[in-house]
Amino acid sequence: MNPLTIHNDASESLHYNYEGFPVYAKTDELYRYGYIALCHWHPDLEFIYIVKGTMDYFINGKTIRLNQGTGVFVNSKRLHYGFSNEKNECTFIAVVIHPSIFEISYQSSNLMQNKFGFENVDYIVLYSHVPWQKDVINQMLKLHDDMIAKQRPLQLLGEAVLLIDSISLHIDDIKQEDIDNHDQIAFLNMTGYIHHHYDEKLSIEDIAKSGSICRSKCCQLFKRFVKQSPNDYLIQYRLTKSCELLRDTHLSMTEIAMLCGFQTSSYFASVFKKEFNQTPKEYRKQNQKIYH
Repeated sequence: MNPLTIHNDASESLHYNYEGFPVYAKTDELYRYGYIALCHWHPDLEFIYIVKGTMDYFINGKTIRLNQGTGVFVNSKRLHYGFSNEKNECTFIAVVIHPSIFEISYQSSNLMQNKFGFENVDYIVLYSHVPWQKDVINQMLKLHDDMIAKQRPLQLLGEAVLLIDSISLHIDDIKQEDIDNHDQIAFLNMTGYIHHHYDEKLSIEDIAKSGSICRSKCCQLFKRFVKQSPNDYLIQYRLTKSCELLRDTHLSMTEIAMLCGFQTSSYFASVFKKEFNQTPKEYRKQNQKIYH
């Protein structure tokens, strides 16, 4: 079973360590996702740190490589996922903080709006040789360790607020009330539509209609937010879903191709090999050993 719970709008439900507590912390292994997690988003702020190995990380259309000792901050509501086409082993720590933590005061709510909105930076790579970034990494690791050790709730909240404050100092302030967020809403509606209807025959017009915009605007928003065309994004999502079925089921190649929106099994195999440099059957043979 995939460790993530992804909804039809591509949002993720996180299984927090403590019910009702706005911080999630976990050490995980990339192989548990078949070396490619589903593309998703959530309103939470996310911090990733690579304990061992290497992982590629997709964030709103750009892919970065994270090596051992490196981390990344991912801003709120950004499409993202980790993967390794080379099947590199990777142990990583994730700390995720829900925006409800900003409800403490009016000033903290403004911080969320002005530092972590859709027009702010998408992500910040964290290197241990940069002093302020090393401090952020250390704060993140302490919060993770204290969450696992079940320290006092107020202590954990204080550490989470300190971590947010440290990263916010290096994000340009943008007042969200001056921004028309129609584009953001349209884009999330369109990606949600793709994630719900990827198994069907979709046109750019269908995708644009789901965002209540025209075809050209649709293409502009995908280029702006994920640096891809709508069709390229659709194909990539279909491939990630096919990986899940290859790992977790014994369905035939033809059945998987149909369930993932590919018209023929030969076209599916061709696109899959171009993306992952191996056939679907080769991928299944390698990854079902991990899961079964």
